[in-house]
Amino acid sequence: MPLREIQNTYACFRSRRFQNITSISMDVISKIKPIVKVAIPMAAQSDLETEETRKVSASEEQYFYRIFLNGSLDENPKNYRMASPLRHLDENDPPVFFVCGSIDGISTQGENFRNKMDVLGIDNDVFVIDGAPHVFLTNPDWKARALNYTAAKLDTYLKN
Repeated sequence: MPLREIQNTYACFRSRRFQNITSISMDVISKIKPIVKVAIPMAAQSDLETEETRKVSASEEQYFYRIFLNGSLDENPKNYRMASPLRHLDENDPPVFFVCGSIDGISTQGENFRNKMDVLGIDNDVFVIDGAPHVFLTNPDWKARALNYTAAKLDTYLKN
């Protein structure tokens, strides 16, 4: 996992294919929460209990959720509830800035997550790349826009 140093503070960048794993590792994340200054998920799921997730997890063609969460949302709601980042959000969390494509689902735009952050008084936003699908880092223009937004947020939050 590549690291970038910004004034003695490290920012961690993950490739998209590993992002969904982070939602499954919330117990680990909760242990390092005090040192995390900002989070910038890209095309990452923020709520695993949506109707969209229910449909995708039931699909035979899209088996990702069933492998990691031991079945569909209907078959194993407890695992989805425990893995859902929305369920672990509290007032001690850092600011979260979502990056996603406009042709992606509501969960990757973090709508429910951001609404809860507003209630908790935590800074948040979403940067939507117009015309981009879920997998947007393969396009150089979309990738550049995402990384420029990310760099600006990291500069703001990590230079303190």
